[in-house]
Amino acid sequence: MPPRDWPYWFRIGRARFLGYFRPRAGSGTWQVQFGYVSEGRTKYRQERLGSADDSVPSNGDHVLDFDQALGAAKHVIAVNGQKVVRANFGASPDRLLYWPIGDTYTVGHAVHDYLRYILLYRRSGASVIYQANRYILPDLGTIAVSELSPDRLRDWFEILSRIPAARGTGQPLLNPSADDMRRRKVAANRILSVLTSALNLAFRDGKANDDRAWRRVRQHKVPSIRLRYLTEDEARDFLRESPADFRDLVLAALCTGCRQGELIRMKVDAFDSAHSRVYVAPSKNGRDRWLALPPEGADLFARLVRRRASTEPMFLGESGQPWTNGLAGDQMRATRTRLRLGRDVVFHTLRHTYASYLVMAGAPLLAVMKLLGHSSLDQVIRYAHLSPDFLTESVLQHFPPMLQGAPDAAPVVSNATAARRDWDAFQGHPVQRAREWRGWRNSLPAWARA
Repeated sequence: MPPRDWPYWFRIGRARFLGYFRPRAGSGTWQVQFGYVSEGRTKYRQERLGSADDSVPSNGDHVLDFDQALGAAKHVIAVNGQKVVRANFGASPDRLLYWPIGDTYTVGHAVHDYLRYILLYRRSGASVIYQANRYILPDLGTIAVSELSPDRLRDWFEILSRIPAARGTGQPLLNPSADDMRRRKVAANRILSVLTSALNLAFRDGKANDDRAWRRVRQHKVPSIRLRYLTEDEARDFLRESPADFRDLVLAALCTGCRQGELIRMKVDAFDSAHSRVYVAPSKNGRDRWLALPPEGADLFARLVRRRASTEPMFLGESGQPWTNGLAGDQMRATRTRLRLGRDVVFHTLRHTYASYLVMAGAPLLAVMKLLGHSSLDQVIRYAHLSPDFLTESVLQHFPPMLQGAPDAAPVVSNATAARRDWDAFQGHPVQRAREWRGWRNSLPAWARA
C-alpha cells in the first residue's frame, strides 16, 4: 500500500474498523476505530494499538502482525461494548463483517461477490449475511482462496459441527441431546453450502484457479426425521385458540402452504376472485406461482380484500400494522403453549400440514411440488410415506409374475393385471367389495398371504 496521510480502514463490523497507517517514512501503525452513541448522535473514537511488523518481527506486545492487531482491536471493542453501536445484519454487502481490501482474492472477497450475486439475481441475503458474519468470516475471511486446503476446511467444519447451538442468552447449550447435535449438523451443512456456493461462483468467474479444495469436503449425512404436521383436530384447535388477526394468517397458511414471509409480503391485489386463486411473488428460490384456493381459503381472501386498496398488505395485525416475522413467531409460541404442543410446532409446520393433507388425499407428488414452489421432487418425496396406496400401487403395477410357467409351482391365482383390477375395485367400492376382497385374499397360497 502506498504511504498516505490517513489510515487504510479494514471493516470488522458495523461502526468497527481496524486501521493501518503507513507514513512516508518509518514503519506503519495499527489503529482501531469504533462508533458510539452520545447525546443521540453516533460519534467515533480511535485508539492506537501498536506498530506494524513492516521492518521488525512481531512480538505480540507493541509490534503486531495483522492477526494480532485484529485480536487487539476486537478486545478494545469488547471492553467498550456498552458504548459501541450495535451490529446490524440487514441485507446489504455493507453489513458484512469484513470488508475485502487488497489485490489478494480472499474468502471475504468471495463472500462479498456472492452476496452481491444473490441480491441481484435471487432473493434476500439476510440469512447469508448472518451465517457469513457469525461462522465463516471470523475464521476464514482473511485467507486467500488459493491457500485453502481440504484439511483446513475440514478442521473448520468439524469445529462448526461440534459446537451446539446457542439458545436464549446466546451461550452454547450445556449437555446437548442427540437431537440438538443432529440439528447442529444440519445447520453446519447449510453454512458449508453458503461457503461452497461463494467459492464456486468465484471459480466460475475465473477468480479462483482450482476448486478441488472445497469439493473434497463433504457434508454430514444426517438421518431424516419424521415431518411434524397438524392433524385435522389439532389444526381446528389451533385456529380456535388463535387471536382473530393471527387466525387469518394461520388459515391462509393452511389453505395455501405459503411460507411465513410470503404471506407477510403479500399485497391485496394478489387475490384473483374470478378464478379463486392467489398469486405468490418470487421469494426463496426466485420463482413465482399461482395457487388454487379451497372454498374456505377463497372466502378468507375475499373478506380480506373487501374495500381495500390494491397496494395494501393482505394481512394486518389487530393494531392495523403489517405483520412481522417477530410478531408472528410470538403469536405462534403463545398459541402452541396454550394447546400444550411441542416446540417442534412452528409456523413452517403449517406448510408441512398443507402438503401432508394433499398427499394423503391422493394428490400427485408432481402437483404438490408445483404448489409448494419446490424445484425438484427430492424435496417432496419425503411426503410419499403419507400416501396410503403409494407403495402398494407401485408394487402391484410394476412387479412381474415370478412363478407363472414353473413346472412344480403352486397355481397362480391372479397375475399383476388381475390383482390391479381387484385392487381398483376394492378402492372404488370398499363396502360392497370388502367381502369379495377377503375371499380373494383367502384363496391365495399361504406364502402369498404372509
